[in-house]
Amino acid sequence: MSKNKFMHMRNPYRKSPDFLKIAENFPEMKEICKQDATGGFRVDFKNPKALRLLTKALLKCDFELDVEIPADKLVPTLPLRINYILWIEDILTTLAVSNATGLDIGCGASCVYPLLAAKWKKWQMFGTDISQEITNCAEKNAQNNNLSDKIKIFKLEEGDSIFHKVLNDLGGQQLDFCMCNPPFFEDANDQPENRTGTRAQPKNAPTGSSTELACDGGELAFITRIIEESNRVKNQVSVFTTMIGIKYHLTMLVRKLREMNITNFIDTQFCQGNTTRWGLAWTHREDIFLRRVPCINPTFLDGNTKTVNFSLTSTDEMSIKFLTEKLRKMLEDLEISLEILEENVTRVDWIIRAQMNAWSHQRRKRREMMKNQDEISRKPKRPRLEDKPVLVAEVILTPRDRQMKLEITYLDGTLGKDGIHQILQFIMNNWRKNDPSSPRRSDEYTKDQEAKKDSEKN
Repeated sequence: MSKNKFMHMRNPYRKSPDFLKIAENFPEMKEICKQDATGGFRVDFKNPKALRLLTKALLKCDFELDVEIPADKLVPTLPLRINYILWIEDILTTLAVSNATGLDIGCGASCVYPLLAAKWKKWQMFGTDISQEITNCAEKNAQNNNLSDKIKIFKLEEGDSIFHKVLNDLGGQQLDFCMCNPPFFEDANDQPENRTGTRAQPKNAPTGSSTELACDGGELAFITRIIEESNRVKNQVSVFTTMIGIKYHLTMLVRKLREMNITNFIDTQFCQGNTTRWGLAWTHREDIFLRRVPCINPTFLDGNTKTVNFSLTSTDEMSIKFLTEKLRKMLEDLEISLEILEENVTRVDWIIRAQMNAWSHQRRKRREMMKNQDEISRKPKRPRLEDKPVLVAEVILTPRDRQMKLEITYLDGTLGKDGIHQILQFIMNNWRKNDPSSPRRSDEYTKDQEAKKDSEKN
């Protein structure tokens, strides 16, 4: 099933290209366009030559770029690349950066990210790769498009720091972002692991050289290295981003970020045609709030976010502050720690961590306390502290139209996604019933709870 409806809203390829019109301006395309039974024209995506010609034609017709893609090198799929660039543009908008400077880690022979970024978005770009043949071709593509003043390519040796040469060349200036389409496999002859057994066969013919497709440890090891190196250059690069080809690796990489106490990160989905890839961005800067960046969020699409609404007596600052402080006190009483990402009258964004479950079975605990209240020597048992948090979640409060929306998104914890159901139910049960700001279940939460009850009955 096509996922084009989930493409970035500004992606010009949300609508399929007019192949016949392109062929009129790019004669070589006539060789690969075939008319189907409906009278439309289609391209044989199983043919590597057809993929190469189509990409060259689209870059020429839509972006005025003349790009040489050697026959044995990776052919970039443009809808995916455009999705990634537009997401970075959204990040830069949040940073209020216009004349951006970026780095493409592993630019490839086509040099497509730096070319698009420099020509289309007017950004200053660097590219790196470990193959002399690839870097030569990338430099040639920059020269052929008169973009040598905006694109600089560096060849790295095996074991070199990812950022050192570029940051040295900048001479103390910062990179606004880095991006990466990492080598996917551990071995160029590997095939993607089909963990669910439901993945469809690839629609496009495989292309690319061994250095473009594979590295020791595959993409997981490659991106892990970027995360580790980011800690050493955190004051010189504003935002680090990468593409991810395997969804399971996103979970592993988010865990790595948390292990390094990096909590200011976001993830998104890049959807195009029948293909999904994932994007991950993180920063070490305290003045950047990545959660503001619009994303097609996998955690949201997987049902990890639950929402309720509070009624507000008014939308003035005092009413909003009162509700925020009341919620903060309730969480702190449960010995839940809060990390403030953002807090003002228009938005509250917290990361909460609970080392123990102090909110479940409250009625039973109260009965036990009453039963034993005359026995001074006996005290209620405290919940056992766990080594790993039972719940890590993001809490967002946003006021709008005399309501305060409360969103809780599961991030981690031994309770799993059920933890956000439990804590949200606790908040709703313990908020004073006669309080004018008593929470009201959203349709999403009510529907989810009703479905859960029905499944338990069955």
